[in-house]
Amino acid sequence: MADTIRTSTELFALLADNTDGNISAQDLRDVLESLRDGHGEMYISSSAGTTPDDDATYKDIAGTYSLVAGAHNWDMNSNGQLRYTGVADRHVHIWVALSMSTASNNQVLNFRIAKNGDSIAHTTIGRKTGTGSPMGAAALFDFSTVSTNDYITVQIRNTSGANAVTIDFMTVIAHDGID
Repeated sequence: MADTIRTSTELFALLADNTDGNISAQDLRDVLESLRDGHGEMYISSSAGTTPDDDATYKDIAGTYSLVAGAHNWDMNSNGQLRYTGVADRHVHIWVALSMSTASNNQVLNFRIAKNGDSIAHTTIGRKTGTGSPMGAAALFDFSTVSTNDYITVQIRNTSGANAVTIDFMTVIAHDGID
């Protein structure tokens, strides 16, 4: 029988006072599997320019993404989408670190984490590129809940206009624990 990830509520019910001695070996394996943290990481392995459609809309960051080996309950089902594949809902910490460059000077850029394509407003980080287009960096964080097949992306908006931005390097990490 396959081990099953369960919520903490299900585990407490499963492992109640056990006055009847009904806890099976499978129940204990389910507890161990439920306590195992999930994690996944993807990164841009080949950068590409992202050109916003306008200065008001967030757009997924372009590039070729790779999944770091060893993920547990996470995969990358589509380029740039870090997807949760576990069964039970989980709380997840999301970390993003990136560096960018622009062909145009003095671009004001906003970045956001998105879940299932929807921008998460409170994760917004702004960054202005300087004259001479030096490389800049930004970091984003979020704590959210994910369900099976929810996916995480990173989005950009150029508030200065529809000028291209290249994300030279970026890594996205998700780490979940029991809900």
